[in-house]
Amino acid sequence: MRRIGLAAFALIVLVPAIAHGQTLQITLLDTFGEFKRDEQIFVFGQVSQISPDLFIVVQILNPRGDLCQVQQLKPLSDGHFITEPGTLSGSICGIPGEYAVRVFYGDFTASDKFVLKSERVKASTDVEYISAATSLLESKINSLDSESAATEFADRLDQIRAISASSTAIIQMRDLYTDVLLSDFEESDTFGLNPTFRPAIDASLEIVDKMVTSSVLDQSGAKKIKEQVYAAMFYAHIGNNREALSTISDVYVQITNATPQKVPSEQPPTYEEINQTLLNMMTKSNSIMNRQLKEEIGFIFARGTGPLYIEDLRDLLDMITKARTLDTTLRQDDVLTLTIRNEWSTLRESLLTKETLSDFLEQKDRVDTLFDAIVLLRNLDRVDRFITRDPQPELAEVIKPRLDELMLNLRTASSPEQIVLLKKDILDMKNVIDISARISTTIEFSRANNADPKLISSFETMLEQVRAATTVGEILKVVADFDGVINELREKRSPLSVLKFDYEKLRTKAELQADYESLVTINNALKAINTAIELEKGSPTVSKIDKIEVLLAWASQQEPIIEAKLASYSKDAYKIRASDILQRAQSLENLANLGIIHNRFLPGSWTM
Repeated sequence: MRRIGLAAFALIVLVPAIAHGQTLQITLLDTFGEFKRDEQIFVFGQVSQISPDLFIVVQILNPRGDLCQVQQLKPLSDGHFITEPGTLSGSICGIPGEYAVRVFYGDFTASDKFVLKSERVKASTDVEYISAATSLLESKINSLDSESAATEFADRLDQIRAISASSTAIIQMRDLYTDVLLSDFEESDTFGLNPTFRPAIDASLEIVDKMVTSSVLDQSGAKKIKEQVYAAMFYAHIGNNREALSTISDVYVQITNATPQKVPSEQPPTYEEINQTLLNMMTKSNSIMNRQLKEEIGFIFARGTGPLYIEDLRDLLDMITKARTLDTTLRQDDVLTLTIRNEWSTLRESLLTKETLSDFLEQKDRVDTLFDAIVLLRNLDRVDRFITRDPQPELAEVIKPRLDELMLNLRTASSPEQIVLLKKDILDMKNVIDISARISTTIEFSRANNADPKLISSFETMLEQVRAATTVGEILKVVADFDGVINELREKRSPLSVLKFDYEKLRTKAELQADYESLVTINNALKAINTAIELEKGSPTVSKIDKIEVLLAWASQQEPIIEAKLASYSKDAYKIRASDILQRAQSLENLANLGIIHNRFLPGSWTM
């Protein structure tokens, strides 16, 4: 291999290589074609990479170029998105002809088109829906392996069928269907769905399972979301597309709200990012790559063959990044990190002798293990500061015996693997400290922002349970209870944009009706929503997320109360309120006249 200097290497890397890898793409499911008037239209797709600050904007233009629909939404963490359904009817969205669909995400766009015909779609009746639902349920119940469960569900179906054909019977059949699927869901249950609708169902079920696996969502939260997914499947199976699309759209909003991290899942770096980052790292001092390895990577980029090595280059970038973390963290002479420090010193020396990319990457698993171990030990920094605080907190006495035992196990660990095996104990210690701080700050924040007194009381009870605990297990139970309350608050509320929109409509209505008492509450709610929006910007901490949900819980509870009050005013009430306003205006006019008469002859006053 021909050798080149570092300066020449830099120039070669900066020259654009061919086949520059991945770019952000918007992929749309082909849900288009021909539609009849009054049919439902929706857009389903996926963006290849997520940007935390970007919204997906979907526009539909009619044959005249007029804007028929526009929606703004956030994709899920895996990039999938679905719009709320729209009805193809009216003077703008019901014009026969060719419609344009445009999707924007940052600087990237995708487009498609569909044709709206003149004929109208035939609306189904409740009797037809019930007939289809009965067939669907009978087929599913008969396929159950458990005879007792099949008998129980069949009895419930018979009771529902005794009800006259109505929307109530359909709702009860929907609930029965979701219960059946919760007890025995199979992939084949989605096979009968319309091919344009099934991908949205599959994507939602898949991401819910991933959220449970990664501990982002508990089983209870997953069950609630799956109930909605199964309800959407029910409506789709019986041909009620309007309800099916509306329900699955709500599911995607629920999944977004159920994700504590308000930032997208981590995406692998693109080819361009790897190119630039590796260049920057290879020019830094104290690198773990020797000259021969750097030159091999340089030739990979220079020949334009980088995309062929994309996986190897990602692994290389990951190793270098973790190596720099190990170098920085292990500078301190700490007893707990002694085992990791000694092994990293030996491994680092061996990496410097690797002259080829393949030989270098053989040590990746070992670097990963050392990195995982050092990241775990970092979690104990806060625990140590908490224990050594002066004066010592009451909670320290509860956790100190368990902490002493953990520290002994860590000091005697003879390998990084033994440290990783203690992961649960380490994270338990961190969670114990975190929950005390989270509950305390949430109580202070709730009081300062006039949150629901019952909610504040429940948090205070949890804090007392933490202080009164005698074991770490008791404290961790409070952790689960507190997270459950926060998750429940999140599930009950609407998205921030929807809450703000609803309250701004209420404010306009209250102003027109001169309801100043409601205006005060509405302005307080909008202030809370705007505060939550500010807190949500960027990458909020868990503590900030707690505060967001406390604010929005109060706002969500007040909205239906205010709406009902404003809607309750009769025409007579308007007349009385208008009369009161006129009387106040007349009083002000009388006061003004009295002032003019009283001050007529004072210097500077005017006279008639």
